[in-house]
Amino acid sequence: MNHPDQLIAVLDANVLYPQWLRDVMLTLAAMGYDEPCWSNQIIDEMRRNVLADHPSIDPRRFDDTTIAALHGAFPQAWVELPDDLIATMDNEPGDRHVLATAVTAEAHLVVTANITDVHDQLARNHALQVFVGLARDRLQ
Repeated sequence: MNHPDQLIAVLDANVLYPQWLRDVMLTLAAMGYDEPCWSNQIIDEMRRNVLADHPSIDPRRFDDTTIAALHGAFPQAWVELPDDLIATMDNEPGDRHVLATAVTAEAHLVVTANITDVHDQLARNHALQVFVGLARDRLQ
């Protein structure tokens, strides 16, 4: 099912991990409800957190399965970020890549569980909406 005005949604690392939420968000995208996007920085953050929390997961296997599946199922989702753009974002330094991804992708929406690190003024300047799907404690 495709919708005429495709909603472009940046999926933050904390939405791509945990697995169940990633599955929900990507199922909705596969059904045509939105066009997901992320950057290498977002995927690196998700990967780093998964592997830190689950040391028994082999990093190569994670790359060969989960990351490869993201590439295969959503090849258009990968957004290349200009380095100088990240530096111009005025939100929390550790999350500037998220807003830079949204600006580069001309996204309509950032889906995150970390609303405190998304600066409202910057989001308004780029006509972004920020959606926090669930409370942080429910994502654990």
